[in-house]
Amino acid sequence: MEVEDKLPKEKEIILSKQEANIDLVEIISQVLSVPVESVKPDVNLIELGLDSISMMRLTGQLRNAGINISFAQLMATPTLESWQTIMTSTEATA
Repeated sequence: MEVEDKLPKEKEIILSKQEANIDLVEIISQVLSVPVESVKPDVNLIELGLDSISMMRLTGQLRNAGINISFAQLMATPTLESWQTIMTSTEATA
């Protein structure tokens, strides 16, 4: 048996919209140091202080949470609503 066979296989996690919303709002709130209430679905997160450094931190935290999503996917449309759509679709790949 090869070493690769013993390692857990990477799998894509697809969350329900409600699960994605709760986890994502909390992560965004922590990374941007803003109240959870200020992270609304249609607010451009750049207006809340999202920049390339915080985006990298956010991408890392999402991956640690098992959400396979790329920096480019997040940066293309920096709103909670858009990110939820990406996370709940089967197209969330790195």
